[in-house]
Amino acid sequence: MLEQVDNARLREMLARIDVTPNSLKKSGAKDWTNFTDRMYFIADFFRVYQEQRHLFDAPFMTQQVTLLKSGVRPDGRL
Repeated sequence: MLEQVDNARLREMLARIDVTPNSLKKSGAKDWTNFTDRMYFIADFFRVYQEQRHLFDAPFMTQQVTLLKSGVRPDGRL
């Protein structure tokens, strides 16, 4: 759906953060501590996968959230 971007505001934002427009070349982040580098990856990732429903699922179960909020790291897969 986002193969062609018609929304002017979205096009402007992508022009600022996507160094290889309409291509997945150089999409990988080399330095995750660098915000701009992360955004290269994130922009392409969401442009490709934005219709995948599982991306909208909560990342943690309710019990895990409770533990995390109390400062405890839950056991098992996060």
